[in-house]
Amino acid sequence: MRGDRLFAILYLLAERGSMTAGQLAEQLEVSVRTIYRDIEALSVWGAPIRTEAGPGGGVSLMEGGALDKALLTAQQQRQVLMALENFSVAGGGGEQTLARLRAFFGQSEQSWIEADFSSWGGGRDQGQFALLRQAVLERREISFDYLDRQGKASPRRARPAKLIFKTSAWYVQAFCLSRQAWRSFKARRMHNLTLEEERFPPLSPPPLEPPPQAFPLVKLWFAPEHESRVREEFEPEQIKPLPSGGFLVQAPLPADDWLAGYLLSFGGGLRALDPPCLELRMRQKAERILADFYDSEKFSEITDIQLSAERAYDKGNKGDKRQKGE
Repeated sequence: MRGDRLFAILYLLAERGSMTAGQLAEQLEVSVRTIYRDIEALSVWGAPIRTEAGPGGGVSLMEGGALDKALLTAQQQRQVLMALENFSVAGGGGEQTLARLRAFFGQSEQSWIEADFSSWGGGRDQGQFALLRQAVLERREISFDYLDRQGKASPRRARPAKLIFKTSAWYVQAFCLSRQAWRSFKARRMHNLTLEEERFPPLSPPPLEPPPQAFPLVKLWFAPEHESRVREEFEPEQIKPLPSGGFLVQAPLPADDWLAGYLLSFGGGLRALDPPCLELRMRQKAERILADFYDSEKFSEITDIQLSAERAYDKGNKGDKRQKGE
């Protein structure tokens, strides 16, 4: 819609200072002639726009210029602020523009939402997210090592089209040049991420994932003690409370090793009812975990480190007791 594009021009000029008509046309995916018509319309409506011809010229907002409040209704003002706030909390920037518009519209600076997509333990997520966002916005290729569900790494080169936050993780939807196909890469499995100089034209990615019917219907029983986690991680229509206090869950899921490991994270108090192969996978995975637990030779190096730490701890405690006269 033209109204959206006109505001987008004002937003871009407020955020970046000065842009050429060609840059605006490329950003908004319209012709340069359309941009000139939009600028003329904004000038007629009282928008403080200045144009300068020749080298170093461009389009900008006038010094001290302000947008006419009459251009936006109260509802439109709220929609604009909400859109910019969502953009800001998702790491898109624009905080200064948001603050200026809040002050101009006379709106409170209290934010209604806050989002932090980084992990509690470290800052790798935030730096990686910024690099991926730059790659998408600048349409630059990326290279990285990708770990599959079995932990096997493979070198990849891709053209990222979109960042998607789904459930509890970031995904990068990209055309994988190594596989010559669209892929959805889980950001946490991407390592040694590098932003390349090669650029690519605009891309139109397909839907993020196949429909749920592509997965078999898995039937699970959970004991009552898992109620909070079951209700948090499954959809309400997938959960059926039982007279015993437990829960029957039916959901389309990939009946593979990943699901077996996920279900084992509940500990006890669950059964995989269908398909039968899932319970077998869980038993095999649990047996491997138990075997590793008792395989002292496999973890001899770790055991030696643990024993050294225990000896140092005991020695330190004895020294403290001698100083205290115990």
